Amino acid sequence: MASKEFEVQQLLKAYRKGIISEELFAKQMAEIGTTANGQGHAAMSAANGQAAAANGQATATNAQPAAPMMMRGVTGDASIDGGALLTAMREKKTYDRAAEDLGNIVALEHVNVVVPDQEKATLFYINGLGLTRDPYMMTGPANMWVNVGRQQFHLPTGKPQVVRGHVGVVVSDFDALPRRLSRVREALANTRFECHEREGYIEATCPWGNRLRLFAPNKRFGAMQLGIPYVEFDVPIGTADGIARFYSQVMGAQAAPLDDAHGHFACITAGTGQNLFFRETDRPIPAYDQHHLQIYINDFSGPHRRLKERGLITQESDQHQYRFQDIADPDTGKVLFTIEHEVRSMKHPLYLRPLVNRNPSQNIMRYAPGEDARNWATIARD
Repeated sequence: MASKEFEVQQLLKAYRKGIISEELFAKQMAEIGTTANGQGHAAMSAANGQAAAANGQATATNAQPAAPMMMRGVTGDASIDGGALLTAMREKKTYDRAAEDLGNIVALEHVNVVVPDQEKATLFYINGLGLTRDPYMMTGPANMWVNVGRQQFHLPTGKPQVVRGHVGVVVSDFDALPRRLSRVREALANTRFECHEREGYIEATCPWGNRLRLFAPNKRFGAMQLGIPYVEFDVPIGTADGIARFYSQVMGAQAAPLDDAHGHFACITAGTGQNLFFRETDRPIPAYDQHHLQIYINDFSGPHRRLKERGLITQESDQHQYRFQDIADPDTGKVLFTIEHEVRSMKHPLYLRPLVNRNPSQNIMRYAPGEDARNWATIARD
């Protein structure tokens, strides 16, 4: 286990390099400095080495130097040792442990929609959005898996499918998106491709009508820098409460009906920083066309048993996977919405498979050695 002195020094390095903010630095230093029985202050004094003892400033009869001096011993930088930082380090920390709970759904991995033209799909998802074709899986002309951080789009060839709602995507190089999308506009003419800048996001429509809302990394999405934080479905008025009950009682997920400025919806936790939203609307909802999403769950057998009791299992794929389509109210049995779920266990061979993500700013005209990969790793933001 790392010593307190080591933790303090690593935090200091991160702060001075600008990797963490002053607020986060103060918060983490406070966590180190408020351990039981004053051990944290002793550790922070140690971060200044043995200088104080060598100079005779700490003796057996004088082992309690003033707190401000101990703070300066932590970083050696008077500009950040003291004031609000000192106050924060003296505060006793409490934590909301329930905020760490995920429920039974541990990850939303991919959204699958069929596309009729792999070339146009490449122009939109790879060239326009700046995402990455998986170099190892589905590399032929009949299917394409597209990496989005830890998530994917699956794009097999066939009659086009359209999500009845939209997919949220976080893109780390958000400022470059409009330029990239404008470059593919001419090649995607005479399709349903569209691109519009909205307040806080860019809305892009694929050549066959799938809507994506593209966001810069933001505290709203936790630490995600590149990925799919949510999928939002349009559902009929009066169904959100029953949908929340289904995910809670049948799937064992964290789920609740909520309201915001746009109306009533069901919110389901679908992984770290990930959600499924089912938003009520009075607009006509198109017929279901067999598109699907894939989730990993911890309790694999419990939901399977409850789904099977209700006659909702549609495919027994293999030992690690099954599928269902209908979301039915547990109280009434009424089908409220249909979207196929590819349900995988955490023992599935593909669980936590590393995904390659490229840096879309690289090109042969201004190539930068060592910058080929996109750093999509999760980094906390203010």
